[in-house]
Amino acid sequence: MVTELLKTPLRKTLLFFLAGGDMAGLQAMVPAVLQWGREQGCTHAAFVGRFGWERTFVRDFGFRPAATMMEVAL
Repeated sequence: MVTELLKTPLRKTLLFFLAGGDMAGLQAMVPAVLQWGREQGCTHAAFVGRFGWERTFVRDFGFRPAATMMEVAL
């Protein structure tokens, strides 16, 4: 699991942008990572991933779809 702290004028966000491996192991890590984000002053957390992540444990932690990312090959 890879995270990043994003600071904007409105808030500080803990961004989960890369995760892989065993789902149970990832799920077990989330509470500690969220707490670490709070300790760093984050007021929000965001998760970037494939649409399939919406059907996993991330909903159990309150993550909800907030935007759509679009891309194009260059």
